[in-house]
Amino acid sequence: MKIEPKISALQQEKKPIVLFPKGETNLASVLSFDFGEISQKKTYVIGRYPLKAIEKDRFNEFCTNITPFLKRNLGIIPGIRSAFVKTKDTIEFAVAIDYDKSHTLFKSAEDMRWHNESVLSMDLIKMLMRAHIQRTGVVL
Repeated sequence: MKIEPKISALQQEKKPIVLFPKGETNLASVLSFDFGEISQKKTYVIGRYPLKAIEKDRFNEFCTNITPFLKRNLGIIPGIRSAFVKTKDTIEFAVAIDYDKSHTLFKSAEDMRWHNESVLSMDLIKMLMRAHIQRTGVVL
C-alpha cells in the first residue's frame, strides 16, 4: 500500500509572486503612496508609486522642495535605484531594479518557498523613499 503525502491547500494553490508590493502606505502623515505601474526597459524594470497628499499644505511644500532633486538616482542597495520623477499630474517615486537583481530575488524567493504576494516588501519601498528624502535634505 502506497502512502500519498498530504499536500496543504497553500502548496496546491501556487500564487504568482510579483516583484513590487501593492497596498496604500502612509509616510510621515504628509503623503501616501500606492503601486501605480511597471515600465520595462532594456536592462531593468521600474515600479512607479504615485504620491498622494494627506496634509495638502505640507505636501505642496514637500513637492516644491523636492523639485530640484527630480530624476536624480540614489542607489543604496546594489542593483536597486530610486528616484522621484514628475509626471503630468503628480510626482512619483520610481524604483528601478536590474534584471539580474530581480532574477536573483525571484530565485531566492522560490528557494525559500516564499508565501508573500511580492518579493519586495512595502516596508522596503518605504525605507528607500525615506532614505532618498533624507539624502536630498528635504524635511517632511
